[in-house]
Amino acid sequence: MVRAMETIKAFLQGKQFIVLSSDYKTTPVSQRETIAVNDSDISSLSTYLRNTCELDEVLILSTCNRIEIYFIVTVQKDIANKVIQAFFTYKNLPLQNLFIVKQDEQALSHLLCVSAGLESMILGETQITGQLKNAFNLANKAKVVGFVLHKAFQLALVTAKKIRTNTNISRFAVSVSFAAVELAQKIFSDLAKQKVLLIGAGEVAELAALHLQKAGCQRLMVTNRTLASAVTLAEKFNGIVLPYATLEKNIEEADIIIASTGADKAIITADMLEPCMPRRKYRPLFLIDISVPRNIENACHHIEDVYLYDIDDLQTVVDGNLDLRRQAAQEADLFVQESVEAWKKWTRSLSALPVLKAFRTQVKDTANEELKHALKQLSHLSPEDKQVVTTMLTRSVNKILHSPSVKLKEYASNREALEEKWQAVDLLCDLFSLSLPEEKKEQAKNTREGEVSPPLRLLP
Repeated sequence: MVRAMETIKAFLQGKQFIVLSSDYKTTPVSQRETIAVNDSDISSLSTYLRNTCELDEVLILSTCNRIEIYFIVTVQKDIANKVIQAFFTYKNLPLQNLFIVKQDEQALSHLLCVSAGLESMILGETQITGQLKNAFNLANKAKVVGFVLHKAFQLALVTAKKIRTNTNISRFAVSVSFAAVELAQKIFSDLAKQKVLLIGAGEVAELAALHLQKAGCQRLMVTNRTLASAVTLAEKFNGIVLPYATLEKNIEEADIIIASTGADKAIITADMLEPCMPRRKYRPLFLIDISVPRNIENACHHIEDVYLYDIDDLQTVVDGNLDLRRQAAQEADLFVQESVEAWKKWTRSLSALPVLKAFRTQVKDTANEELKHALKQLSHLSPEDKQVVTTMLTRSVNKILHSPSVKLKEYASNREALEEKWQAVDLLCDLFSLSLPEEKKEQAKNTREGEVSPPLRLLP
């Protein structure tokens, strides 16, 4: 019989958790776009990497700003380079030095930071959470992930939620579109009651519409020189389209105007606004210009009850908010470290599984054998009575097994005096004559003979 501690050491020496990362900080977009992976190719590439490199689990995350390959593998020499070479072979590209390699706790810490937006181009952005979920769903559908990566990504999402709930990492606008909507919220506490006119239908305008929707805006109006673009944007965000030719009339309807067009000169002038204000009964009008060149004439700022903010005003807000997010990122590191410690404890607890499984199997098998024997002698019992006896024995066995099972996992997860703790496990093996799988015995034998690679920290 193999001693429990030897078996556990062999387990912990057997696996690696690695991430290969190439992102906007290390790789220019001209190279990132060549190695990007479409969702439709994720399954075949993941399967190819798993089979070619003999990986246990693999997951690929590909976004506009990063491509990352997470994998679990039995210890192999130079495995990271093998996976990188296989990746470029699959992509039919010459081998390039584009990936940074992180392993074990560093790999997990990186994943946690990515999930919380701490590694994003826009610090603290939340889009990455949905991208991570999508990456996991694709990997799960392709059947290339197991319980280790499942646990890692589950922990990453939980950690991201903790960080966003307990810090200000995502609460301050760090894009001009977001800042424009944030400013509108400060002016009007309830955007649901205000009419918002969006002039323009490009990418920046769409981002503004998205933030307006999240802020509760229910009365969105869209106007644009190209009617089809205005219709598309309005339909996407449940707004209405107003003719661009009647822009002056449209201004009378709005409480807030956000201008974002490609016009090379002002499309709203002081001469246009002055006659509008009496017709509006001098109801305050807030103008937010996020265009370059500016779409709203600066002289509008001097009209009574008109309040104008341009992109420089918004950029000042963005810069200040970025500083606040950087401070929050420092606070977030505490949650990352907390989750890393939880991961280490979890992986240590997994080392008890072979002993625990052998223990529970032996007790339950013995109970089932005795149950079958007893039921043969109790053939006069009704099916209902036999079920009562079966249920009683099953519940009794589970109750007896519960406490030692919990303690066994606690012993394994406790890094303090681990050797001494596992003496109790060895005693359990002796008392119940537990037999561990032959492959684990061989691993333990190799460990004693020094044939396994230097210790790592993950269990299969």
